[in-house]
Amino acid sequence: MVTITRIHHSIVHNAMHRNSIYLMMSTWVMAVLGFFFWMVAARLYAPEQIGLATTLISATNLLSFTSLLGLNSGLIRYFPQASSRSDIVTTVFILTGSAGAALAVLLLVAMELVSPQLAFIRQPVALAIWFVAFMVFSVWNIAIESAFISYRATVFVLLKNTVLSLMKVALPLCFVSRGATGIFLAISVATVVAVCASLLVLVWRFGYRPTLSVNKHALKSMAMFSFGNYAAAILGNMPTMILPLIITNSLGPASAAHYYMAMMVANFLYIIPVATGQMLFAEGSRSGDKLTEKFKRTLRLTMALMLPAVLCVAVLGKYVLLAFGEEYYREGLQLLQLLAISGVAVSLNSICGAILNVRGRVWMLVAINGVASVLVLALAYLQASTGLTGVGLAWLIGNGAVVLPLVLAARTFMSR
Repeated sequence: MVTITRIHHSIVHNAMHRNSIYLMMSTWVMAVLGFFFWMVAARLYAPEQIGLATTLISATNLLSFTSLLGLNSGLIRYFPQASSRSDIVTTVFILTGSAGAALAVLLLVAMELVSPQLAFIRQPVALAIWFVAFMVFSVWNIAIESAFISYRATVFVLLKNTVLSLMKVALPLCFVSRGATGIFLAISVATVVAVCASLLVLVWRFGYRPTLSVNKHALKSMAMFSFGNYAAAILGNMPTMILPLIITNSLGPASAAHYYMAMMVANFLYIIPVATGQMLFAEGSRSGDKLTEKFKRTLRLTMALMLPAVLCVAVLGKYVLLAFGEEYYREGLQLLQLLAISGVAVSLNSICGAILNVRGRVWMLVAINGVASVLVLALAYLQASTGLTGVGLAWLIGNGAVVLPLVLAARTFMSR
């Protein structure tokens, strides 16, 4: 009871924690409604269609993170000092959107080499054009969240993702005759509508004034920091993006669907450290003093929420998987339990990584994320033939191996 009272008091009176909770609620809304989306999809589409769609979505997520160029982190870091906030936001939108469109075209051209099973997205031509447009909006969807975080208005992240998720749940029935393409259309249409609504909020609520030019001064000021975060983010998210491709190629599309559902449930847990880590980074960027105190508060809040959630998912996760069907429970339970246990390591890594970002030790973060990703992907590739349990062990070992280096690094630079 005392812990709950302290958490409530902290949320009410601490802007950093309050905005962290909005971010958590935002992602929880997406996760809960995403659960219903996939539960509906699992009833309407065959596992093979689900597997192809989830593999395509994972590929687009990888391209989205790649297209960000680290500028989403640069926006958060340099926004408080920017002379023109509209200019820095516009610069991020133009560069990331252009990168997203270019990578989408490249993927379409190279699809036969990357994953021939996904070549359906190239025909008809209108679908290929829509795919390119969706990639631009997918990148902006992430960049807009960084803008709201910078404005200390994460309640609008919650509202945006609520609109997106509600639309996504309603749309699968409209495209069921299109198979795997229908799942992609449901997600892409919802994303485009939510991003357009968010752009209007930026204009009307925060006085954002878009232009068609890049602010070279703003770009120069955040270039090196953004590039470092770009490398760190790509390496850190590489396992999540590439594992579906490894599983699809080694075990088949159905196993990719089983993996995706288990990871989706585990992401309920990972919401917590991602949100608290982002707000620690944002608040530390505004004011670097009392960083040790901010770290301790963030760690207490994270673990107070995380540990019970890990236990809950590890014990009750089987009932969640059963909602998708007996096959998803049978094939994905052990994977889900391993992903849940990994949540403690993921939490420590996220919070300590935020400290390194605040202190500008980006390249140290790049190196550590690189080690973790190489371990996860190499072990998953070697153990994929043993099934999804081997993939789960790879995830646990890779994330756990870098906890101590990150904790030691954060402790070293926290008070500097």
